Amino acid sequence: MNWPDGLICGYCYQAAKRTTGVCACGHQGVLPGIVHDRPACRPCSGVGLNVDCVRCGTEAELYRGGLCQRCVLIDTARKLLTDIDTGTVDPGLQVIVDALGAMSRPNSGLTWIRQPHVAEVLSGLGQQNALTHEALDQLPPGRTTNYAG
Repeated sequence: MNWPDGLICGYCYQAAKRTTGVCACGHQGVLPGIVHDRPACRPCSGVGLNVDCVRCGTEAELYRGGLCQRCVLIDTARKLLTDIDTGTVDPGLQVIVDALGAMSRPNSGLTWIRQPHVAEVLSGLGQQNALTHEALDQLPPGRTTNYAG
């Protein structure tokens, strides 16, 4: 990758995409550049890194297809909770999509939702069309549906 002051290595590129905070100019978001030995936003540093989600517009590290991790997490949850017959997510299950979408660390949600047993449970709920104890009891037993803590 070529930056205003030259080439950077892959490690520094990854670190730059993940550096967030408040720039000296007041911009809050991704700070991929360095100005006066401090992290700086794209306009202040001249770094032309694309970190704008094509769907929600949030400035964040892009995950897949120009989407941020939060948008990918929401899409994944919707896909798993969609009833195959109706093609929709039951309003009673939308609370799960909303809760995942509101996570402070969507990368943790992506790690969780990609586990096969979690995907199986969410898909099963999508076919139940309800978030009830009875619906959970009909799903395969395991740590996703049984919690004793």
